[in-house]
Amino acid sequence: MTSPDTATKLRDASVERGPDIFSAIRRIGGAVFFVAFLVSFKLGPDALALDEAGRDGWLFLYQVVGLMIAAALSVIAARRGIEDARGAWKCFAVGHLLYLAGNLYGAYLIIAGKDEVFPSVREAAYFLMAIAFGLGMSQYGEVARKVTRTSVYNFVLVYCAITVACLFILRDHISHGVLGNFATVAAFLYPALWFSVAAFGAISIAVFSHGRKFFTLLLLLGAVLAEAIADMAYAKEVIGGTYVLGGVTQFLWVSSIGLSIWAAIEHLCIDKRAETHRQAKRVYSQTAMASIPGAAILIFMISGSVCGAFGYNPFYVGFSIALGLLFAAVTGLRERSIIDSHQALSEVAAEGRRRVSAVLESTSDSVIVLDGDGRLTYFNDHARTTLSAGRGVLRLGDMLWAAHNTGTGFPERDRIRRAALLGLATEFEAPYGNVWLDVRVFPGPDGLSIFFRDISERRVARLEIEHLALRDPLTGLGNRTSFHRTMSAKLKAGDNVGILILDLDHFKEINDTRGHPVGDEVLKNVSARLLECVDGAATVCRLGGDEFAVVISNFSEAEASLLAQGIGTALTKPIQLEDGIVRIGASIGVALGHPGTDADILLRNADIALYEVKNSGRGGHAFFRKAMETLLVERNGMKQDLANALENDEFELFYQPLVDLATGKVCSFEALLRWNHPERGLIPPDAFIPLMEESGLIVPVGAWVMRTACKQALTWPSHVSVAVNISTRQFFDPTLVDTIKSALSDAGLEPKRLELEITESALLNDSGDNLATLARIRALGHRIALDDFGTGYSSLGYLHKFKFDKLKIDKSFIEGLNVKDEREAIVRTVISLGKTLGMVITAEGVETPEQYGWLKVNCQQAQGHYISVPLRAAAVPVFIEDHEARRASREADNDDGGVRLETA
Repeated sequence: MTSPDTATKLRDASVERGPDIFSAIRRIGGAVFFVAFLVSFKLGPDALALDEAGRDGWLFLYQVVGLMIAAALSVIAARRGIEDARGAWKCFAVGHLLYLAGNLYGAYLIIAGKDEVFPSVREAAYFLMAIAFGLGMSQYGEVARKVTRTSVYNFVLVYCAITVACLFILRDHISHGVLGNFATVAAFLYPALWFSVAAFGAISIAVFSHGRKFFTLLLLLGAVLAEAIADMAYAKEVIGGTYVLGGVTQFLWVSSIGLSIWAAIEHLCIDKRAETHRQAKRVYSQTAMASIPGAAILIFMISGSVCGAFGYNPFYVGFSIALGLLFAAVTGLRERSIIDSHQALSEVAAEGRRRVSAVLESTSDSVIVLDGDGRLTYFNDHARTTLSAGRGVLRLGDMLWAAHNTGTGFPERDRIRRAALLGLATEFEAPYGNVWLDVRVFPGPDGLSIFFRDISERRVARLEIEHLALRDPLTGLGNRTSFHRTMSAKLKAGDNVGILILDLDHFKEINDTRGHPVGDEVLKNVSARLLECVDGAATVCRLGGDEFAVVISNFSEAEASLLAQGIGTALTKPIQLEDGIVRIGASIGVALGHPGTDADILLRNADIALYEVKNSGRGGHAFFRKAMETLLVERNGMKQDLANALENDEFELFYQPLVDLATGKVCSFEALLRWNHPERGLIPPDAFIPLMEESGLIVPVGAWVMRTACKQALTWPSHVSVAVNISTRQFFDPTLVDTIKSALSDAGLEPKRLELEITESALLNDSGDNLATLARIRALGHRIALDDFGTGYSSLGYLHKFKFDKLKIDKSFIEGLNVKDEREAIVRTVISLGKTLGMVITAEGVETPEQYGWLKVNCQQAQGHYISVPLRAAAVPVFIEDHEARRASREADNDDGGVRLETA
């Protein structure tokens, strides 16, 4: 079975070999028809013995009816013939119709008996006919299927040469002519045009191999030559005033018509499938094209020589012809050299274009090139695939954008045109149909180069990454980055933006006691409750840890307060988890802004308000006020000063005595820290201890307190001990035990003389580590007191887990003694509990003799201003000596201690 490619090759080979038997028979028949056509025209009038009127009618039959047939066949060929030759036959049809119009006008003049003035409308029709045939021969004969400047120049060159040749040939007739100058020029201009058309037809036959169209083109060339010779004879007779109807000119015109009819029939018989290929140039085509200028010179020289323009001496005639041949040869060789150079440059350029095209085809990018009007001049296969999906078939010369609708076509039309106008490269991403494109535009001197690629998958992945980058993975809420973007966007939009900053109360204790998985579940639960509270009216974000933020827009202060209250209420409700119930709370700082507010300032204000809530005991909410900022500035200033206070030796210890109520003796002193600020003077501990807790300075300062207290206690009587407070942060410091050992070792103080006071808040974390720390301290030989009992988080469970040496009743309960309220009952209960558990009970904040008298009967130790205000270290030995002297005097005088013992 023969493949399609093989069949095509065989068909093309047969075309090159020449006509087959059927074509030969058809052409023989055509020749017989043509000869019969001419014989009948020539002999018919004599055979039929026609008179003058009959002869005119016979001429009309051939020159009018024959042209009608030729025009009709040309129209059919233009509609049904080979597709790539239809344009040529349209031109032939127009030429025949113009010829017919001219002949009809001449017939009309004959019938009407009118004299014709030369030139008339007929000559204009014949001139236009020659132009139409020239265009038809050009398209059919492949001389200039694409009209170039070179083709036009060559045609004008040949036309001018032939026109000059006509002048030479007709010069004797012109010199004795009967026509005026304009009429004479018109007489030989259009026969010269016909000869030029014939010349280009001959060039086409010489340059190209036309396959099955060759014979048709040969017939058309014959028709043109017959027309040219007839018109030349007609021009000669008209110029000399000797033209009569009939004769050789009519015979040649009828021959031209017959050849045109034969050519149309032959063309319609060509197999369309066999003529789908383009005509190929012959090997000597370049030489033929290069010879055109030389041929024009040769025509000029030969016509001039033959007509005696250079004299009639045979030598000069021969010399002029030889000179013309030499001139023509040199001109042809020169043109051939130019053509070869141009072809070489074209081949180099074509090779460059081929390589560039190969590179552009091999790249993964889609590439299109536009001219200055936005038409496609190049696109690679990737571009064809991408753009065809959105606009159908892609063709060179198509507009990239539809002129009637700027919303269709390639994306970002205005942006691309602006880049071309400014001559600046640009890059952007934009949707096109169902895909997203990454587009890069590079302006050039003649248009634009556009590179683009489908980034749909990459964009989806990038958006997913961006989404993950803006989301908290645990709760699914927006993260800190998302929070800042949301806040900035709302501020830029002109909204009155507000922020609620939330810190969960006691969340660290939940993480430490219940573990991080439980903490994570709490955070998820909190996130769900926050989303439920805002109900889509605000944006909730998790900033990190247990810190959340709510961004609100256009809320009044009352509305923001209601939202904060709702959130606080929702978060205080118990959280049911798999392993039990958890209770938390929230401290909320609120700051409201207005359009133009700086986002960082708004966030700082909310943090200041949150700080105020925490300092006020946690829980609830507060709005930012300017006064808060002033206080915060002061606190921050104190923090900065505290950072240098230890190094600058600005701390000092004061001591407040504890009295054994049974003996009245001083049994201990509690070390109380004071800060000698260089500008503010002596600052009490409640003003700076919380700041040291926040900053972590409490650990190094606490170590200093312990070392100093131990050294100063060494100067006291051996039965007097020193009590040092251990803060919550110190208690959880892993170096605490080593710090205690180091302080004792440096001072040389006995362990039993150092008493350590632990607050209830330090024991909130009910873990084994607490008990282990207490046991390690006890193992060093120290007494451990539970300070401020009753004010913390109810550490009654610790009283049977760990045996404290002492309980110190907070002064807030001592204030209620002798007023018969519930506080006295609490004190009695604590004293009874301590006695039962074998612990020493110390009452803090004893201010009056009544309190002292009541406690002396019920309690073991007392501490307060009634006994003494805190003393500087240097005053402690003096106080001990004076107190002992007064106590001894009272015992001697049998005094019951009703005298105030306070020392200045």
